[in-house]
Amino acid sequence: MSPSARTSLALTACLLSAAPTHAGLIAADLGDAAPQGLLDYQNPFQAGFSASDDAFARLRRGGPLLPPAALLDDSATTTDILGIVAESMSGWFFGVVDNVNSDSPGSATAQWQFDVTGFHNLTLALDMAAMGDFEASDYFLWHFAFDTGSSGTLWRGQTDESAAQTYRLSSGAEVTLNDPLMVDGVALSNNFTSFLLPLAGVGSTLTLTLEAALNGGQEALAFRHLSLAGSPLERATGVPLASTLALTLVALPWLYRRKRLR
Repeated sequence: MSPSARTSLALTACLLSAAPTHAGLIAADLGDAAPQGLLDYQNPFQAGFSASDDAFARLRRGGPLLPPAALLDDSATTTDILGIVAESMSGWFFGVVDNVNSDSPGSATAQWQFDVTGFHNLTLALDMAAMGDFEASDYFLWHFAFDTGSSGTLWRGQTDESAAQTYRLSSGAEVTLNDPLMVDGVALSNNFTSFLLPLAGVGSTLTLTLEAALNGGQEALAFRHLSLAGSPLERATGVPLASTLALTLVALPWLYRRKRLR
């Protein structure tokens, strides 16, 4: 094979390796598996409140911190008219019940930090569920920030006092309550609804902050399957840095020979 043919094949191989790839999962929490890409988690109330019926924490059935009854849907095996997390659900979730209490007179915040080094075009996915006759003052907010930059709002949940929502329990029973929590025009139910948002920006660390204030023991809020997908940052221009270097190394001998022939 001639040198020019070998060069052509090498260049073709490098260009093929430079083709963009699809976004993949880079970080996750609140699921059945261990957290992925999680650098830090901060929550002053993770250990619980004085009252076991109150919560603002990462939880799962069986503990170590037991979820309040308002979060658990046990209607398939016992009398229960309020709940979100079915008996068959064994993974992690974040639960909120009456977090405005004697231990926390105002809103509470929890914070996750994920390693997103080398990725861009991030998309955040999160499942949300709620059940109760919520107060006008009840709300939650999700914020995000890259590195030490300013934060932006992702989702806002607030009470719609002009609406009602019908909730369906594991037993099949239906319960209709006034004043549901709304997110992006969607009334949350006790069955998890998936929400998806692209994140504008890039950095090494992504900080997600949940702020919430629920003031009632018969109002429950839960989040599950938090996940981040993204594309390798080096492919932002369509040609990775490694492939650019390979193209240069392959082309140098060819350019040198052309120079000598002139």
